[in-house]
Amino acid sequence: IPGSDRDARYLLPVGANILVREKETIEPGDVIAKIPRATTKTKDITGGLPRVTELFVPLRFAPATQTIGGSDTSTGLTELAQGLLEGKRFALLGEPGSGKTTLCKYLLALFAGEIELAEVPLPFASPIPILLPLRPLELTSEQPLALVDVMKQQTRDHLSLSLPEGFFERVLHSGRAILLVDGLDEIGDESQRELIRDKLVGLAMDHCQLGMLVTGRPAGYD
Repeated sequence: IPGSDRDARYLLPVGANILVREKETIEPGDVIAKIPRATTKTKDITGGLPRVTELFVPLRFAPATQTIGGSDTSTGLTELAQGLLEGKRFALLGEPGSGKTTLCKYLLALFAGEIELAEVPLPFASPIPILLPLRPLELTSEQPLALVDVMKQQTRDHLSLSLPEGFFERVLHSGRAILLVDGLDEIGDESQRELIRDKLVGLAMDHCQLGMLVTGRPAGYD
C-alpha cells in the first residue's frame, strides 16, 4: 500500500483467473482477476437488465455514409465488437425500440467478461467498457461540460461506487477503454447536442486507441 509498509490483500473465490504476474506493478483501475460467470450467480452489471443474453437478439446493421472518427460501419455484431476492440468508432442509428440500448448493455457485459462470444475473444489486457447513457444527463448553460465528470457522476448515482481520483482519466489513457454512448438524440436542445458531439469528437481525437459507439435516432444525428 503506497505510503505504508503494509501489503494490499485481495480475497478471491476459488476458480478466479489471475490476470497479473508476480511482482507486477498495478495501478487503480487495473483488472487483477476475473471471476467465472458461474461464481457470480445472478449478478447483473447492466443497470437493471437481467439475463441480457436471453433477451438480446443479434442485430444486423445497414451501411451508413457517416461514422464518428471515419471508421467503416460494420454489418453484424461480431464485426462491431471486434472493431471496438481495435479502437474503431461507430455511429448506430435506429428508431425507438430497435434495440440500441439493449445492444449497448450487451456489449458492456461482453467486454466486461460477463458473457462470451466465441468469434470475439478478449485480449489478455482486458478492455474496460464504459457505458454513458445520455438520457438522464442534465445540462446547464452556466456550467461547462466535462465528459469525465459525467462518467464520475453517473457512477456515483447509478452504481453507488466511489472510484479513486483520476480513475477515468487513467482508463482513457491506458488504451483499453471502450466508450458506449447511448442516446445522443435524447438531448433535446440542439446546441447542447452539438456540444456533446464536439466533446465526443475531441475525446476520440485525444485518445486514438479509444473504441467508441454512439447510438441515436436518425432525426437526432447529423
